[in-house]
Amino acid sequence: MQSQYGSQGLQVVGIGLDEPEKLNVFAASNGMNYLVLTGTDDIAMGYGGISGIPTTFIIDKSGRIVNRFEGFRSKDVFESEMGRLLL
Repeated sequence: MQSQYGSQGLQVVGIGLDEPEKLNVFAASNGMNYLVLTGTDDIAMGYGGISGIPTTFIIDKSGRIVNRFEGFRSKDVFESEMGRLLL
């Protein structure tokens, strides 16, 4: 999705709560073409806590969380969200 919508303003950022080395291996082995950062419990709590993995936050251009999904969702779900935000 980063490749497809990046030119329209989408920025995908992955945040993992594992050791940086493990995150780097995971990102490389899964062909992630977006920024992957190491998070902390404090960062997770700042977003209201994480009770399921993956947890996805949709954040608008103003930095506001406009939606949150826990668990796997299809690409269609995220494309629907972006249709409203990438104007």
